[in-house]
Order: sequence, then structure tokens, then C-alpha cells
Amino acid sequence: MLLKSYEGSFDGSGEPVLTYYSKDGSKNGNFTFGWGHLVNSGPCHSKIRGKSITREEAESLFAGDLANHENNVRKHVGIKLYQNEFDALVILDFNYPLGSKSTPKLLRALHTLRTPRADFKGIIREWMNILGAPGLAARRIDELEVFFFGQYRRGKNR
Repeated sequence: MLLKSYEGSFDGSGEPVLTYYSKDGSKNGNFTFGWGHLVNSGPCHSKIRGKSITREEAESLFAGDLANHENNVRKHVGIKLYQNEFDALVILDFNYPLGSKSTPKLLRALHTLRTPRADFKGIIREWMNILGAPGLAARRIDELEVFFFGQYRRGKNR
């Protein structure tokens, strides 16, 4: 699964990180484990660092997180989406939630999709403007490939 390859281990294998870590690419190093499950903003507390969870716990947390992000996409995107469009927005939302301060222009562009004047350039421009942490350009490109072409793969050499 493309989302797990980005939210799991740092080698892109898609395996969960079963120990708590705070190197998620954000400025503060958010306290995270599993497939990008955010425990709290900011680094791990020293008494928790090094503890671990099981793969089953990681799967359960991921399922709950995924449902929350799917609901957030449904809440903020008020148009009918094709499955690949929905999936791409969920992947984006997992990393940068829709409805946050940097997404209003993207949401406006998305609302033109099913009209004769669909703003494809605006969608691409605004999507790529949501970089967040350094190094996320490749992820944004992969999300756009899912959105426009239904290609669920992680780009090579990015």
C-alpha cells in the first residue's frame, strides 16, 4: 500500500515502526509510531522512548487513523470523487489534513473538477504548494499520480 510505504519505516518498505520515534520530518520531531500514528506533537518523553508496540497494535491504530482521514476528506470535499481521487486525497490528508491553513485554495480548485472549467493547473499548483516538511515533493508527485492517473506506486529516483 502506497500510504504505508510513506508512513511506515524510513526505508520505504511499508513495514510499521514498532518503537516510538520522534524523527517524522517535522520541525519538532513529533512523537509517532506504527504507520505514522501521531501520539502527540513534540518529541518523545525519555521514559517512553524505546518502548514498542506489536504489529497487531500498529494495524489497529492504522485502521482507526485511516478511517479518521477518510472522514476528513468526505467532510471537506463536497463533490463526487473517483476512487483514485479519493485515495490520493486520503494519502495527502494523512500527512497534511484538508481544512488546515494551507488547503483552502486546493479545496476551491477541487470543487471545479466536475465542471466544464475544471482547474487542473490550480489543483496541481496548490497540491505541490503543500510541502510541509522538507523532502515531501516526491510524495506530493506520487499523490498526484494516484489522483490523475490511478498509478499507485512510489516514484523511483525521487
